[in-house]
Amino acid sequence: MECNRFTKLKTIFALGLGGTLFAGYLTFFKALTGSCALGESCPYVFGQPACVYGFVMFLSMTFIAGYAFIRRVSDSWPERVIQIVAVAGALFAGWLTYQDVGPWLQSGGSYTLYLPSCVYGLAFYLMILVLSSVLVNQAKQGGTSEKTETPAAPAADSTEKQESSEEQPVSPQTELPDMLKSEPTEGTESSEGHEEKDK
Repeated sequence: MECNRFTKLKTIFALGLGGTLFAGYLTFFKALTGSCALGESCPYVFGQPACVYGFVMFLSMTFIAGYAFIRRVSDSWPERVIQIVAVAGALFAGWLTYQDVGPWLQSGGSYTLYLPSCVYGLAFYLMILVLSSVLVNQAKQGGTSEKTETPAAPAADSTEKQESSEEQPVSPQTELPDMLKSEPTEGTESSEGHEEKDK
């Protein structure tokens, strides 16, 4: 199970690294030249090119996935965080794709990569989202199975306690009063001897 999990995290790392390089190239080309590297419209969101947000999201997922499988993180927080970022990235890229459909149709598919660049970003986000969702579901199933198996342990402990209490020997203190009652003391023996002599 752990080997399969780390294999998926490595795949997420590879996809995230590809998205980081792609979005990073568009971001730095835009920053240096002021134009899109692929000859597209390059929409702006909150005053920044859309590729900048893609670069940040891909870089964060790549870093988390790499940290998780290099450090052998056993907790499920890496895939949960990656899943959240992938959902945000898929919604963001999907919205940009919807915005670019009109210009792409008007151009007759004459873009450098044929499709708008946000379509390829959306594909990367969706693949990462599927893998991270599978890992999150596996973590949930593993947690529920452990919870259902743990209640059997206290029952075994209680039976062991009952058996130990039944097998516990009787302490000498409980037998001491009976011994005192059955055996006469030296004082009683001497008094009985004096009575016989007087008779």
